[in-house]
Amino acid sequence: MKRLTCLVGGDFSGYPQFLKRYALDLKLSGYIETLTDGRIEVVAEGHQVDLERFLHWIKRGNPASHPKILDQQWSESTGLAGYHLH
Repeated sequence: MKRLTCLVGGDFSGYPQFLKRYALDLKLSGYIETLTDGRIEVVAEGHQVDLERFLHWIKRGNPASHPKILDQQWSESTGLAGYHLH
């Protein structure tokens, strides 16, 4: 199991809810947190292939968003449960 952490900037109209839906569809664990400066941190844990699919949707966004990945890191899973919006 792996962990993907992305720091994302841009326009996020409906973006966190959009990503949460895909994370749940892929059976990932983690969270999306809106930071005080307006960027968001996306953390997901799961199988490598599912995380790569999720990364595609992080980059693509939904029709109303224009995300830009500012930083991306891969590491070992820490055992998160569920998928949450903060």
